Amino acid sequence: SKWLLTGVTPQMEENKMEKTILVADDHPEQVEDMIIELRGRYNVEYVGNGKAAVERIQKGGLDAAILDWDMACYDDADLFDGDTVAKTARELHPNLVLVLRSSNADRFEEELEPLGIYCHPKQYGDRRLYAYLNEKLGGV
Repeated sequence: SKWLLTGVTPQMEENKMEKTILVADDHPEQVEDMIIELRGRYNVEYVGNGKAAVERIQKGGLDAAILDWDMACYDDADLFDGDTVAKTARELHPNLVLVLRSSNADRFEEELEPLGIYCHPKQYGDRRLYAYLNEKLGGV
């Protein structure tokens, strides 16, 4: 059955919002449970590094992006860490809901929250993150 592979039951599929969230993290095992949870409410896409995240954000059609801060990716000496990707995404799409996940979220709040980027502390688990997305996007 499809839902065994995706973690999405037919009932969840029926209730899904027509919103699309990008999850960018270079450690897929760290976001696997979150992606399964989010797929019950939203369409979720995954990329494994910051450069791929910028490329996907440039294409448009996203409602939110959840970015790992510590996913440094270099391309021709350009740095694509979560911080850089979040700022680039904000410039490209002023209304995109942006979340930066970090164990040191408090280090970035002062700089990023005025840009409308939510800094989510990983150590608090994902419930607060889901509540934030629900508030911004609507959902279950």
